[in-house]
Amino acid sequence: MTSYLSGAHDFSLNELKVVNVTPSPVGDPLHELASHIAAGALHDSDERCDAPKCHPETRIAVQDEIYGWIVHGDDPDPEQKIVNIKWVTGPAGTGKSAIMGSLADTCKENGVLAVTFFFSSSASLQRRTKTAFIPTLAYQLARLLPGFKDPVGHAMQDDPLLFKKNLRVQMEALILTPLRRIGVKPTQPGVVLVDGLDECEAEQYLDSHVSSSRGATTRRTDDEDQLEILQVLWEASLDPAFPFRIIIASRPERVFREFFRNDKQGSPFTSPLVLDEKYNPDADIALFLLAKFSEIRRRYNLSPSWPSPEILATLVDQASSQFIYAATVIRYITTSRQGNPQILLDHALKAKSTSPGTNPFSHLDAFYTLILRSAPDPILAVKWIWVIKGQLVDGHLLISLTAASLVNLLLQSDDGDAEHVLGDLHSLINIPPSDDLESPYRAYHKSLYDYLGNEGRCGSLYVDGVHLAQFIWGRTLNICKREPISIITGGAALILARNDFNLSPSLTSTMTSYLSGAHDFSVNELKIVNINSPTVDLNELVSRIAAGALHDSEERCDAPKCHPETRVAVQDEIYSWIVHGDPDPEQKIVNIKWVTGPAGTGKTAIMGSLADTCKKNGVLVVTFFFSSASLQRRTKTALIPTLAYQLAQYLPGLKDHVGQAMQDDPLLFKKNLRVQMEALILTPLRRIPVKSIRPGVVLVDGLDECEPEQYFDSDVSSFRGPTTQRKQYEDRLEILQLLWEASIDPAFPFRIVIASRPERVFREFFESDKQGCPFASPIVLDEKYNPDADIALFLQAKFSEIRRRYNLSSSWPSPEILATLLDQASGQFIYAATIIRYITTSRQGNPQILLERALKAKSTSPGTNPFSHLDTFYTHILQSAPDPILAVKWLWVIKGELPNRHPLFSCMGTALLVNMLLQSDDGDAEHVLGDLHSLINIPPSDDLESPYRAYHKSLYDYLGNEDRCGSLYVDDVRLAQFIWGRMLNICIRESIPIIAEAHRHVALQTRRGFFVSFLASTCPISRGTWAKGSLFHHLPLTGGRQGVLCQMGPFGGCSIEFIKIVPGIVATQHAKCGENPSFITAK
Repeated sequence: MTSYLSGAHDFSLNELKVVNVTPSPVGDPLHELASHIAAGALHDSDERCDAPKCHPETRIAVQDEIYGWIVHGDDPDPEQKIVNIKWVTGPAGTGKSAIMGSLADTCKENGVLAVTFFFSSSASLQRRTKTAFIPTLAYQLARLLPGFKDPVGHAMQDDPLLFKKNLRVQMEALILTPLRRIGVKPTQPGVVLVDGLDECEAEQYLDSHVSSSRGATTRRTDDEDQLEILQVLWEASLDPAFPFRIIIASRPERVFREFFRNDKQGSPFTSPLVLDEKYNPDADIALFLLAKFSEIRRRYNLSPSWPSPEILATLVDQASSQFIYAATVIRYITTSRQGNPQILLDHALKAKSTSPGTNPFSHLDAFYTLILRSAPDPILAVKWIWVIKGQLVDGHLLISLTAASLVNLLLQSDDGDAEHVLGDLHSLINIPPSDDLESPYRAYHKSLYDYLGNEGRCGSLYVDGVHLAQFIWGRTLNICKREPISIITGGAALILARNDFNLSPSLTSTMTSYLSGAHDFSVNELKIVNINSPTVDLNELVSRIAAGALHDSEERCDAPKCHPETRVAVQDEIYSWIVHGDPDPEQKIVNIKWVTGPAGTGKTAIMGSLADTCKKNGVLVVTFFFSSASLQRRTKTALIPTLAYQLAQYLPGLKDHVGQAMQDDPLLFKKNLRVQMEALILTPLRRIPVKSIRPGVVLVDGLDECEPEQYFDSDVSSFRGPTTQRKQYEDRLEILQLLWEASIDPAFPFRIVIASRPERVFREFFESDKQGCPFASPIVLDEKYNPDADIALFLQAKFSEIRRRYNLSSSWPSPEILATLLDQASGQFIYAATIIRYITTSRQGNPQILLERALKAKSTSPGTNPFSHLDTFYTHILQSAPDPILAVKWLWVIKGELPNRHPLFSCMGTALLVNMLLQSDDGDAEHVLGDLHSLINIPPSDDLESPYRAYHKSLYDYLGNEDRCGSLYVDDVRLAQFIWGRMLNICIRESIPIIAEAHRHVALQTRRGFFVSFLASTCPISRGTWAKGSLFHHLPLTGGRQGVLCQMGPFGGCSIEFIKIVPGIVATQHAKCGENPSFITAK
């Protein structure tokens, strides 16, 4: 501020307070950290105030065994190195959470340092995913360990994007590095307790603005995030700086069984603790029931002989060692409004399975059925219960409503509906009083959702995802009709904004004078608070980067890496060049190395593993991984800001100069890459003394996947055509030129590694000497690096997994078969990976039969084409589809491009939308694509959010080349006819318009809310312009129905083209805006 009252006159001021606040650069680190934690996951949190604990005198043996291990560790052989992680496991209802909660209390009482994280799928959102896991552990350690807080604060200050990094990076920055700096040598034991890890749900990294056709990231599964947490905890347990033992409690799901079954680097885990008959659960359940019935007798003044020993024995038997059955019976007796305790116990005893068999949950299922059927409308009650969970039946996020009052607001048709629907379910869910506006509904145990999510267990009470989604939207639209309301959607979020909810806009401005030029007013009280930023921060830069393009980003947590012991030679050669450079110091070499190879040779895996190696060995590494997975990673826009951000993190003093550049030029991010490189990287590097004691490298992967930015002039009439489209090679060449210019600047001390396919723009660029300086020798991923040996290791590991999964002979497959597969791979990893996916996903046989079929799919004339066997295998898989040509057409629509690479669709975000456009009947998608799971990721039919995604770009290289795919080739004309036929069939079926804008997009919107945008100007059906009717020459129209095509330009002086479609007739008329067009009929 330069002046508060500059130029002001003719006013009076009774009181003026001016407060200038300049915050310290680093406040209390715990305040910042606290905003990222899951407070409800702490063992003593308010959210867990009624969480289960072991009843006195129960589960004594198991608690004692675990606590003894925490304090004393493993007894046996001190020479054997044991991983300090104990797994506590047992099926649903065996009391794992109660044991872990009681154990946390015991540790706290006895002065044993204990940090906890209690996952829960039925609690707050932060406890359902891994996002808050590391910050929550770090927060507790910072409160318990002297000196830990400051290193944590510095870690957060040094990297504003820390909480967007993967768990391994967060563990290193927030826990391991601070532990090393304070040198923790505890005189007493400490433990990390992680409960309910099997309830951790997967984070999804889908850009809601990215078309599925561009290849959105594959939907992550729950077990992937669970495995990531297991890996991070295992690595921490091996670090000498980490002095704590770790206990993990979960159900015995496959991911946990396999993880704890394997020795890690030769060090076995400590023996798991399985909650089975060894710990005599029946005796503990009997003690629990005796204590609870004693309380009920006192409350209701009942006979001391009630219930009889025979009834207690029956209940213990029906519990089948599951504490949850006993707890639910007690809650039912004490909360139900349908009778006194004696009557309710009789009801409970009658709710038993008539055919329990080997299912330990059969009696629990029968009891759940009894309770739900006691509701006035059981199906409606089940729908409410799913909304309370906030998920669809298949686990997809549905809606996030934290308070019961908000659930009621959405679902009630009339006041009192909640009590009517849920009033008989107090034994299953915690129901707050009607005047409680903050507390949530909460299911008492996850087993309720296991039951409701399995049609085989809950029978007629099953509600699928489609019916549940219809229910939610019906309630939402009823609210819209009932009162003034807006629905705002963004991605998967749904916000209902009523009059009593205020949505405040985000305000950002720079003020130089509050009252400059003011006059003729009076002020009774004025308080001005001016908050000055302490120093330049990187928040503006953070908003411009592609966080997912960093090698250690959360978005890339499941990106391909080299399988252990594979690609060692090529990684060593690149790493040696990064550290030592080229051998001849006399020859001036451009410090750029090109790593290239055809599709499927493992370039991205190599670059990912190389980045990890550099970071591990202290080599400064900044990265950008291009990918079609997100909008920011598929164009050049975020490249320079992302590199600049990483350099500012690593180089002291660079941050201030980068911040100054952004302040000096507010339009910097709208400038070209050369200007950005100069302002954000080269100039700051010149202003700080960069004399690298250690080497540094810039890794750019997948540059051949960079797509061009288009700069269309919105004021150009659609009839004059858009600005010339940029070619793909132009933006790639711009980046290459820019990196070369940086590499020869004396201020730029880093080497650069670029990975791409050997496309023409790269070959020509790297074959030329730049100003007489040759490039470093490229690395071509060919036979020199013995890919066959690496592929053999990969296949052996994968077949070992298949043998364990299917219990196959250890001699399968034979060495001869492995040798054949290696020969047919021709050095391409993608062939081997596709073979494995085919064997593990195809529905056409067991692994042995499928392998035999795969071996028969080999080229009879491979010649010099390294892809001949891959092409034959692709052909074999596609020919197995019921209609191969139709399947190929679907694949091109999924990609969103015509075979000539013209963009086709601009907003087909999900498989659901593809199905709505292409299916003639329900089930067509499964019929057409069901045999192609080895080629594309196919979401479940009731998944409303995930996209289709081809596993590898080589599939479209094959389909786009008639010489390679032969009779499966579909040209642009046939594909465009197919698309237009599907679109017009929808128009004819639903009597809806197609709307086209500015010669670019054709939009189709149905009464069911389906919307698709089609890039019409790229259709090469005719040499003429599509708007004059020539596009429709080949369209297969049937019946006498009409469609209407409306071509609209920008507002103001726009042109409109009307096309009436009648079978065999096209009528067009061009008119200026405001004129009344007349139709001219023409054949």
